[in-house]
Amino acid sequence: MPSCLKKHVLSMLSRGDLELAPHSIYGFRVPKLQEAIEAKDFEIRDTVNELINDGQVELVKEYMTPTCPACGSPDPIARLNCPKCGSANLDISNGSFKCKDCGTAGSLNDALMFSCKTCGKQFTLGESHQMALGRIRLKTRAFSLEPIAESLLKAGALYYRCARLTGKSGYTHSFDFYVRGRGGDVYIDIAYEEGGVKLGTLFEFLTKAFDAGISYSLFIAIPGLAIKVDPGVKWASVLEAGSVEEAASVILNEIKATGIITK
Repeated sequence: MPSCLKKHVLSMLSRGDLELAPHSIYGFRVPKLQEAIEAKDFEIRDTVNELINDGQVELVKEYMTPTCPACGSPDPIARLNCPKCGSANLDISNGSFKCKDCGTAGSLNDALMFSCKTCGKQFTLGESHQMALGRIRLKTRAFSLEPIAESLLKAGALYYRCARLTGKSGYTHSFDFYVRGRGGDVYIDIAYEEGGVKLGTLFEFLTKAFDAGISYSLFIAIPGLAIKVDPGVKWASVLEAGSVEEAASVILNEIKATGIITK
């Protein structure tokens, strides 16, 4: 199975392209992913790069952004200063400038100066290097978790994607969703495997849920379990659904029945 982070990146891309923005340390970031997923900037960057290398995602280049010629960091601080005397006291009109202190005039590009946030180097536009940025786009069909996220949102549930817990073993586990309500909370994993979810995938989930000390968890198998089995544990419920849309309904019914949400 793909990692929790990969599942959510592909899932969100199934709803449309996502814009990139420069990041002073990691090169780029994806604001909508950063807002939605419980993950660090470099983890999202590495996951996006891996998906691009695997051919599942493509980069659509739309514009160039200046980067530091010394350390390569993008997203520098930009300012306008007279290239002759350094004054910021400029008259600006129609893409041109005139310095009020020394009288120097020219194109705004000549007055554009940058300061690197990482190493502090000062440089002009002509001295800068360039990085292509734009959007990331899904190239292949992907299993989408969005119907589940949308169902939880519509029900007024407070939920988090890729929630993490450190287990008794010291290992950090990720779960597709964490839902918190007045009546308690639940950790949820959704597994999709053609022909049915294998027992190994189920037992992997049960092991990490036990190690994390979770009191209540849900495992949703789409389109069902390859072999029917009752795990016989009180801290995990194993449910089957024929599709992700059905899984959204199954999850909602379950957490309402247990009183986690009441809407």
